[in-house]
Amino acid sequence: MIFLGCGKSSVKPPSVNPGSAADKVIELCDKDANGLLSASELAASPGLLSAFAQYDTSGDKQLSKEEIVARLTEMYAVGTGLSAFNCRVTLDNRPLKGAHVRFVPESFLGEDVKLAEGDTEGGGSASIGIADEELPAQARGLKLMQTGIYRVEITHPKTNLPAKYNSQTTLGYEYHPTNPDDVVVFRLQSK
Repeated sequence: MIFLGCGKSSVKPPSVNPGSAADKVIELCDKDANGLLSASELAASPGLLSAFAQYDTSGDKQLSKEEIVARLTEMYAVGTGLSAFNCRVTLDNRPLKGAHVRFVPESFLGEDVKLAEGDTEGGGSASIGIADEELPAQARGLKLMQTGIYRVEITHPKTNLPAKYNSQTTLGYEYHPTNPDDVVVFRLQSK
């Protein structure tokens, strides 16, 4: 299910300024102050790092402001307001039931992209959505999320998961409306 940004009953896509977002991510991550972001510098932005190859159109293993602006412009030009999204979580190659999965928008996108979350069921699958009160009236009660770049945090009430999956997450995902991913799987290891 997709709500597009056109028409009377439409849902507008999040308001993200690609130029401002690119400036902000470079300000936050460019440790050597050369105006380019390497993969190691993007450890601070696991969402952007997860889509590094899609942004690095020059193939030089660094992201420029222009590359970031181009990808963000293309991503938000599609006009998708909200859409259904599911993911799957495994732990040591087995489905992880009862995990809480949070898609936290990367801060450089601004405040218009909202946190989305969900809990895994028996097969390790979770429907991810923003809070009901953040949804427009016609979408309330549905699990929907926005296009964006997210750091992913996974916790479990009974299983102590390594910090690299939650408080110090290295997990990220770019939720692009044209992503070919059928099912996104987060494969966690207990050690």
